[in-house]
Amino acid sequence: MYKKFTAIEDLKMSSAIVTITSVISEWKKVKPDNKDLKDISDAIVEIALLVNKLNIEKGNYHIAMSQMLGDKLRAIDRASASERREKLLEKQLNKYKKKEELGL
Repeated sequence: MYKKFTAIEDLKMSSAIVTITSVISEWKKVKPDNKDLKDISDAIVEIALLVNKLNIEKGNYHIAMSQMLGDKLRAIDRASASERREKLLEKQLNKYKKKEELGL
């Protein structure tokens, strides 16, 4: 569910950036020498690049968290299996010791 909301938010952000850049582009066609429009255009390009960078970092973060969670779960499974194996070996050892004591 989280990924769906994130994808929708990312889509809304991209759509907003496209809308803004389209409007600025139209304004620049009307007034190509307007310094304020050039500054705004440059600023929105910077914002778009930063948003893309943050989205990539967010994706990398989620990948890393997923991998760490997987590693943690595998470690827990290995520890549980080791404990089960240890108990089994202790039982076998105790049986062996009893047989030794009884001379069997």
